[in-house]
Amino acid sequence: MMRLSIIIPVYNEAEELQERACALAGMLNRQEAFHPSNLEVIYVDGDSSDETGSILTHLAQSASFACSVQVLNSQKGRARQLNAGAKAAKGRMLWFLHCDTALTSEALATLSKLDSKQVWGGFDIKLSADQAVYRIIEFMINWRSRLSRIMTGDQGLFAARSLFFANGAFPDQALMEDIEWCRVMKRQSKPIRISTPITTSARKWQSEGVFKTIWLMWKLRARYALGAKPEQLVRQYYR
Repeated sequence: MMRLSIIIPVYNEAEELQERACALAGMLNRQEAFHPSNLEVIYVDGDSSDETGSILTHLAQSASFACSVQVLNSQKGRARQLNAGAKAAKGRMLWFLHCDTALTSEALATLSKLDSKQVWGGFDIKLSADQAVYRIIEFMINWRSRLSRIMTGDQGLFAARSLFFANGAFPDQALMEDIEWCRVMKRQSKPIRISTPITTSARKWQSEGVFKTIWLMWKLRARYALGAKPEQLVRQYYR
C-alpha cells in the first residue's frame, strides 16, 4: 500500500490554483522523504462554478507531478470533500491540507518518520504575511492547539488511515468539522504536535481585517462550544 496520501479540497480556487499546484508539484518533486511511487495527491472539487475543474483536469493530465495525482468531484462541503478523498486514498497515512497551504521538505521528512498505524495530529503554522501582528496570531494559534489538543484544518491534520476510519471520519457538518473530529480523536489517543511549521495563507485576515477576523473566529468557536448549530455559524463565517 502507498505510504502517504495528500488530500486537498478545493472550491472556486481558479484564480490562484495553477500557481499553488505548480509550487506543490515542485516541492514534492524535490523532496526525498517519499519515493514518488509511495506518494499521491488527491484534489477534491466541491462542484466549483469557476474554472477550478478544468484547471485540475489539465493538471492531472500533465506531467507536473512525479507522483500520482487524482481529481475527484464531490458535493460542496469541506467535510464531504475530505471524506471523499480519504475513501479514494491508497495511503497508509492521510494528510489533509488546504489548497493555500505551502509545504516544506522538512515537514514531509518529519511525517515520514511517524508510525503510520497509530498516529494522528497536526503541525504548527506560519502565516504568509510579514507584519508583526501575524507572528502574534501564529503564536496564539499554536499555543491554543497545544493546550487544548484541538487543531484546525489549516494546521495540516493527518491520521493513520485505519485510525481515521475507525473513528468515523469527519462529521458531515457545514463548519467546525475539524474541531469536532479532533474532539473525537483525542478521546482515543494524544495527538502528535509537529513543531516544524507549514505556511498557510493570511488572505482572510488581510481581506477582512486582522482584528475583525480574530473576533469572528473566537465568537464562532464560543458559540459552537455553547451549542450553536454549524449551519447557523457558516452563514456568519462566509458572509
